Amino acid sequence: MREMRSCSGIVVSWLLVVLAFFSWQIAVVAQPQQTPKTDPIEVAALNAIMGRWGLKASPEWNISGEPCSGFAIDGTDWDNQPNINPFIKCICSFVNNTVCHITRLRVVKLDVVGQIPSELQNLTYLEDLIASDNEFTGKLPDNLGGLTNLQDLAFQGNSFEGPIPASLSNLTKLTKLRIGDIVNRSTSMAFISNLTSLNILILRNCMISGDLEPVDFSRFAALMFLDMSFNNITGQIPQSILNNGNLQFLFLGNNSLTGRLPDVISTSLKVIDFSYNQLTGSYPSWASQNNLQLNLVGNNFVLSSTNNRYLWHLNCLQQDAPCFRGSPEYYSFAVDCELVYPDSQTWVSLGRRVFDIYVQGALKEKNFDIRKTAGYNGPMISALSVTPNFTPTYLENGSLDQALFGDRSLNLDWTMRFEIILGIARGLTYLHEESSVRIVHRDIKASNILLDIDLTPKISDFGLAKLYDEKQTHVSTKIAGTLGYLAPEYAMKGRLTEKADVFAFGVVVLETVAGRSNTDNSLEESMIYLFEWAWDLREKGQVLGIVDPSLMEFNKDEALRVILVALQCTQGSPHQRPSMSKVVGMLTGEVEVAEVVTKPSYVTQWQLRDVNRSYGVTAGSYSESTTSDYSKQKEIQPLTLSPMMTGSSHEGR
Repeated sequence: MREMRSCSGIVVSWLLVVLAFFSWQIAVVAQPQQTPKTDPIEVAALNAIMGRWGLKASPEWNISGEPCSGFAIDGTDWDNQPNINPFIKCICSFVNNTVCHITRLRVVKLDVVGQIPSELQNLTYLEDLIASDNEFTGKLPDNLGGLTNLQDLAFQGNSFEGPIPASLSNLTKLTKLRIGDIVNRSTSMAFISNLTSLNILILRNCMISGDLEPVDFSRFAALMFLDMSFNNITGQIPQSILNNGNLQFLFLGNNSLTGRLPDVISTSLKVIDFSYNQLTGSYPSWASQNNLQLNLVGNNFVLSSTNNRYLWHLNCLQQDAPCFRGSPEYYSFAVDCELVYPDSQTWVSLGRRVFDIYVQGALKEKNFDIRKTAGYNGPMISALSVTPNFTPTYLENGSLDQALFGDRSLNLDWTMRFEIILGIARGLTYLHEESSVRIVHRDIKASNILLDIDLTPKISDFGLAKLYDEKQTHVSTKIAGTLGYLAPEYAMKGRLTEKADVFAFGVVVLETVAGRSNTDNSLEESMIYLFEWAWDLREKGQVLGIVDPSLMEFNKDEALRVILVALQCTQGSPHQRPSMSKVVGMLTGEVEVAEVVTKPSYVTQWQLRDVNRSYGVTAGSYSESTTSDYSKQKEIQPLTLSPMMTGSSHEGR
């Protein structure tokens, strides 16, 4: 009996345990799931950062004041949502899925000014920090080295002061590091020695000094893309770079590298740019490989008897043997033209030339007929240097500068001027957006606008034109063009986009409206510089005062619209300037012209400079502007042209 009671007690006890367990499970399930919240320290840091940068959180990811919500935590693709900017991404799996940490922050092309806030150091879970193409200044903070979870860091396209902090060597998880346009102080390469997980390393125009030998690139097994161009790197090119079995793209142009090229390189390399250094010796055999795009111009190489015929073209592209600018060698590496002779007849008897045009190996124009295109697009032909000094004989009215304020004044009325402005805008729209080859002219000015018998404008002199892929946001290049027409970001940083042409177009528009050049020392002091005078009148509500006084009558509404368009085109930041297709829409009235246009900071700086001069103060941070009259405006010759070898030779070219 006692045994039965004992067994019964055990059973009852087990039943009670099982019942308690299931009761607890039911209670847990019944409890509502707690919504994860962003770490309050990171919320405070993000608020401070956004406030200092003058930005507002996007409603797509900041729902009801909770940063880690909406697009920040759902499956929205980070890479394919460029319009969500600024943008963050979070992971909410911490502390039993109750705490979210910010892992990604993107602030791109928003013209943000100022410095990197110290509060950034509190976003310790950041894996991606993308803050490129803004107007950041000051030093890169040393506390960036504390963000040890970073895998992608992008700071290119700003104006940070050097040096790059050595603490970045702590970021050993980095796979992508992109920094550019450092000013004031030089930086050594030592900080990258520990960053052996990198597959993309861009340190372009960062005032990098010293040689590359201290860095053992053989440890960078994943490195695929290396760009350290536009620095002051000395010494020889390390063999460890050229032997890297994963490296495909190597850019070391515009440095001070010396020595000879090695006889052997990795077969993985697809693009090499060693242009504008102090390299010597003869060309190695790999320089003529068909699968290699190579740029060796601007060095001190010599030809040996073993070099093939194709490499002889490079001889005149070295520093001590300059090419004639119109020679085929000068352009052939950037643009390949295959000449066709139909039915064995010469082009002279046919009265035409036909080309297939390749840009860096890609077919861009099939059966390109020079005669036909010359008649329609005119001076675009000089971009190919087929006729280096091509000037159409039918343009009886000369250039726009001659028509407006030169020896061949045509007494252009307002309607004529408006049609010329609109024609130039349409021509630039074609070059930037409609042509199969994307073209940035780089030297838009009144003297390069030719007028035919009907006063139809033709854009001329494409000798400085730049061709580049539509996927590129910008290219960095040495400066070429004419003072008075250069966009600030191009003149100061060498950053070239089609918006440099937009800026120059705005200058031409103001000159056309005012009937004067952008600089005229014969006028009273307040009117010498057209930009400053226009903005002074704009702030006084008298902007129509810049209209050429020789115009006895003009459409005031149309003139005001044209002037406002010109002021938009000459904004200091390229991102604030409209595209040329939008310019056409604004000129024709199809697109509304914004009344509020911000006075560019460069105009204010000029005025401050002039005030300082009047008090005997040297404004050392500002460049001296040209004071010569229009007829003596200085031409800036191109300091570098970097044609890209395609690696293929066309006989008879």
